[in-house]
Amino acid sequence: MSDKNIYWILAGFFNLGTGIYYITVENQDIMQPLLKSFVLKNQITAEIFGIYTMIGVLLFITSIFLLKKGFTGEGPRNTEGPFIIGVIYAIFAFCYIGIIEMMRAFVLQPVLLFPIAVLIFIGIYKEKNTPVKVIKKDWQL
Repeated sequence: MSDKNIYWILAGFFNLGTGIYYITVENQDIMQPLLKSFVLKNQITAEIFGIYTMIGVLLFITSIFLLKKGFTGEGPRNTEGPFIIGVIYAIFAFCYIGIIEMMRAFVLQPVLLFPIAVLIFIGIYKEKNTPVKVIKKDWQL
């Protein structure tokens, strides 16, 4: 378990749960009524549905990436990928907090995305502060 990054594993599973919630619950509560309404033009509806689909795919891809990085421990100091995901999720969470303030409506995204970003950053801190194991070959002194 020493090579595994438990924080990235937790972030990956939490992210996977967020993706499943996003595709199932939000699809039924938000997207299906929106797509069935005649208020929006076809072009706008298609673009909103495309964005919704891209976000769902992004959630699943980042889940796979975080779980792979967490379980395999590839690259002892390779933290660029998780760092980018953490920054994007933190920015999204803060943007949604601004939306909550402006619209006076509750949305669940900051509650789901911000803890994932925090877990990723804790995992980066752990990864950077874990000593590197040096494996000596037979021919080395």
